[in-house]
Amino acid sequence: MSRNKGLNFEREIAKTFRKIFPNAERAIVGSSLDNAGVDIRGAGSLRIQAKRNKQYCPISKIEEVKLSDGIPLLVTKADFKRPVACLYLEDFIKIIEDIGVIYDGD
Repeated sequence: MSRNKGLNFEREIAKTFRKIFPNAERAIVGSSLDNAGVDIRGAGSLRIQAKRNKQYCPISKIEEVKLSDGIPLLVTKADFKRPVACLYLEDFIKIIEDIGVIYDGD
């Protein structure tokens, strides 16, 4: 049952990212991306690991993404809670800089 919960969550996350990245989909089991800890592929430079459990998974699960390029992103969801996205601070800063958010001093 928990395996199905995880697979369904991966499908849900792929569908959510497809609104921004039309090619987003679950990584094929046994592929090099799957072996590198990436659950969702086709989301630009994001390397997404999706975890669905009774409780939020520890943020250390982001370390399961083992690629030399891209931005690791952990998306975790607990029962009856909203999904949470976690990434390294330097990657968050890079994303903010890339989209051109300008600090206005406030």
